[in-house]
Amino acid sequence: MGRVFKTFSLGLLTFWVSSSNGLTTNIRGRAVTPPVASGTDDVCKVQRDNTQGFPKLDLRGGFKKTQCNEIPTGNFEWYDYDEGQLTVTEKLQRKPASQFIGAPQSPMTAENLFLDPPTSDKATCDHLVELNIVKRAMEYGGFCDELATAVKTKSVDLTQLWTTITKKINNYKNLVYAEITLEDQKTLVVKYNFDDEQNLNVGAAAGSDKTVSDKTAKRLQAVNDYLTKTQGKSKPAATSFDEAIENALPGKFVSTVKVADLWNNALTTADSLAAKYKHQAGSSLSASGNGSTPVSAMIL
Repeated sequence: MGRVFKTFSLGLLTFWVSSSNGLTTNIRGRAVTPPVASGTDDVCKVQRDNTQGFPKLDLRGGFKKTQCNEIPTGNFEWYDYDEGQLTVTEKLQRKPASQFIGAPQSPMTAENLFLDPPTSDKATCDHLVELNIVKRAMEYGGFCDELATAVKTKSVDLTQLWTTITKKINNYKNLVYAEITLEDQKTLVVKYNFDDEQNLNVGAAAGSDKTVSDKTAKRLQAVNDYLTKTQGKSKPAATSFDEAIENALPGKFVSTVKVADLWNNALTTADSLAAKYKHQAGSSLSASGNGSTPVSAMIL
């Protein structure tokens, strides 16, 4: 069966979207080499395989999840989510960053909850702007082609270039702790942004029923709430990534696909999905007897 292609526009850009492979090679009339199946963090694989000119480029750049608590301002953020609710709880802690390093405290009471990161089975360190958004911008916006040329002509210090980019992407300004189910659901929403055949149910097996469950309908509300509450950080972060990507290469490279545009589109998708399944989520709550009272930000 042939692929079905759809279009969407971001300003002057028009993208052709395939239900199975995401963006095609035709972007603003410019042919670019599309990525092949690879790990989310493995960037410019096609160009690397073609030229053998540089090593694997990992967007995490050696980032470890423990770095999520290395916040120089001392402000520590955690977005919690209780299954069945429609909102997230934003918890802020203003203590010296040195108190966040070490093993999690137990039991997790209000008094010691933020002296250390949340336990690993409760929360994960989340990149607000998803790494696969950054990867797509690099691979479809011409960065990888330009990088391959620069490496071939030896006009860049690849180690320094990549360190500069990954330090920006993995900066604390793009990191918060998020409840692990919330983060899993957010990842699926971002994938759905590029492929509307993506199953939105967390943990669904390949080929399984794509009907959105009541549980997922509620999680979609919480994801949109999470992205809305954090967009004050994520939008400037996305713009700074574009600047870092363009400034890393010699000359006057201008990416034809912007991280900021792709991220704004993902935020719109999250909002649309929340609206689409809002009635189902509300009906499900009413039927179960659970309330849906929003939880305000907590400062401990």
